[in-house]
Amino acid sequence: MSIKRACSALLLAVVVAGSLSVSPAWAAGRARGPKDGVGGRPDIPKETCWQTPEGWDERPDVAGSTGDGSNSLSFTSFDDGDIIVAIQSLSVGHAGIWDDRYDRGVSSRCVWSAVKSSPGCVLREAPIKYRTYDRAYGLWVPSVASWRRASARSYAAAQAGEKYDMSSSKSSQSRWYCSKLVWAGYKYRANVDLDANGGYWVAPVDLYNDTQTRCFASAS
Repeated sequence: MSIKRACSALLLAVVVAGSLSVSPAWAAGRARGPKDGVGGRPDIPKETCWQTPEGWDERPDVAGSTGDGSNSLSFTSFDDGDIIVAIQSLSVGHAGIWDDRYDRGVSSRCVWSAVKSSPGCVLREAPIKYRTYDRAYGLWVPSVASWRRASARSYAAAQAGEKYDMSSSKSSQSRWYCSKLVWAGYKYRANVDLDANGGYWVAPVDLYNDTQTRCFASAS
């Protein structure tokens, strides 16, 4: 076989092998290409009705429970490390961090959070849960590079199975509630503090009110 024919055969083998390669499992949900809106996200003004009084540190007593309302939040623009915040009132809400590797739709378990109800621990839950509140929001942190946002998500994932504990301090990295888990991911992996009032607790509304987060999705 001539050198020219040998090179052609080798090139063909490489092309065929590439076309037959198996995509990772998470790619199955991304057949449509990059998610709509991730490249040029809207900047939705935050609602002043959820702002807490200056210096007020709110204990998010039932953060991690299911709400008793409804909203129509769309999840098509969520990407790795994005934050979901749902609010029922100033003392009730929920928060989680998006894991794009598991996104297959609204019922897929692609949001890391800490839940109060059984089994009472850090786990992946379905985005549709966030539609059981009066309002829900998609947040991101533009100042943080995409790889660091993914790292914040990985931090949350690494706590899987650890216990839910509303009384746990911010310094504890073994017990969680929903908004504290999101806060810790960004604090320890991106060096960004997303607690708007800087108190002992970080409620879901604190993530929403922090000046470093931007709202790209909103629904009631």
